[in-house]
Amino acid sequence: MKIKLNTVEFDVTPVPSTLREVLLADEVIARGAWRDIWRWDHAGQSGEYMVQLTPQNGVPIGNGVSFFVPRPGGEGPPRRADAPTEKMGRRFLEGVGAKSMVEVMQALTRVVGLPQRPAPLAQFAALTPVASYTLRQHVDFAVVQLSNAARNLSAYFFVPGQVIYRANVTDIPDPSAHEAVIAAEPKLANLQPGFVLTPGTEAGLMLRRLAMLQRLADLKAGMGEMQPGDLPEDDPRRHLIARLGVEWRLLAAKKPGAGQVGRGTAPATA
Repeated sequence: MKIKLNTVEFDVTPVPSTLREVLLADEVIARGAWRDIWRWDHAGQSGEYMVQLTPQNGVPIGNGVSFFVPRPGGEGPPRRADAPTEKMGRRFLEGVGAKSMVEVMQALTRVVGLPQRPAPLAQFAALTPVASYTLRQHVDFAVVQLSNAARNLSAYFFVPGQVIYRANVTDIPDPSAHEAVIAAEPKLANLQPGFVLTPGTEAGLMLRRLAMLQRLADLKAGMGEMQPGDLPEDDPRRHLIARLGVEWRLLAAKKPGAGQVGRGTAPATA
């Protein structure tokens, strides 16, 4: 797969999971992966979005770009070489003829689309009579490398694949009332509804397929001969495998060129 920025063509390749985790720890990317998007004030019995909505009243779920040049040698996860990484970022902008990363992001967003969705407020409505809380949004990204070997240019592209929500309770005026609500709806204590984001373009679909195949292969390699059903109930890999399985079924069923459907979602968790 290839993506062209201005006149420069880039190969698109998935990244191994060990590098993916390092890239996701980047401060800028992490801010996009986790953010508060809505808050409920119990005292005023009112709620409001904490982010700017799209014209369709959805929360935009943005793509991301970062640069990473590893330090030579060493053991364990790759570590960033700061000066070469900063130089790569400057060279990348010059190479594609962009004045800023905003221009790069705009160009890439035209290629893969920009998903959006409203917060699932109804699923947390039972908390509104008994607590103040913020709704946190977590984005699970597909991560690929964009590289042009002839020009020695490289960047990492982050495309939203799933979005997960959870409530962060900030105030409980009446603990007994709150306990009664949780007793009546126990799932509220750890409710994290998730949704698979439908690819908005053919390029977005193919890119996410590449990234997903890499993640699934890395998971399988890490488990050896063990099957998902053999994992302990509290092993986080069980939940991850289930979520990725839902997303892969959606990606595998989609037909390239199916149209601009970037606002669609499908449930990933109960």
